Amino acid sequence: MLPRKQKRRLTNSLNGAARRSPLKIINAMKKFFIISVLAAIFGLTSCTGEGDNIVGTWDATKMSMKVEDIYMTVDIAETGMDMELTFKRNGKGTWIMSDNSGSEGFDFDYTLNGARLTISAEGESLSFPITITGDDMTMEFSKDMLDTDYPATLHFVRK
Repeated sequence: MLPRKQKRRLTNSLNGAARRSPLKIINAMKKFFIISVLAAIFGLTSCTGEGDNIVGTWDATKMSMKVEDIYMTVDIAETGMDMELTFKRNGKGTWIMSDNSGSEGFDFDYTLNGARLTISAEGESLSFPITITGDDMTMEFSKDMLDTDYPATLHFVRK
């Protein structure tokens, strides 16, 4: 879960986004993306798993969300960020995120139970509904997971 201060900032940014111009909404989405990715990087924990359809390296391509009646999509490349997830057959993986200031990453354990992915690292776990269709994967962040008024979807393409 997000630390309380980050949850408050994220909630304020997203709730205010609906009252702003489209450009400001896009900027709020960029902030949302950065915060949610950082939360995932620093908040994940340990598990093991299987699931051959997830095995491989995945690049994040976009993040989308619906704020009230407005659907928004942010191209991750346009944010100056890059995110890569690698899943191995042995239930282990690596999450790497980079931007202009450098890169950070961590190793994790994972389980895939049907359409639910659980990623664990450093004593904590997060569970995401996912959809894999060929070389495309989506990962759902619930509004409760992010402690916001709006759920979000992170889109990946297999390398």
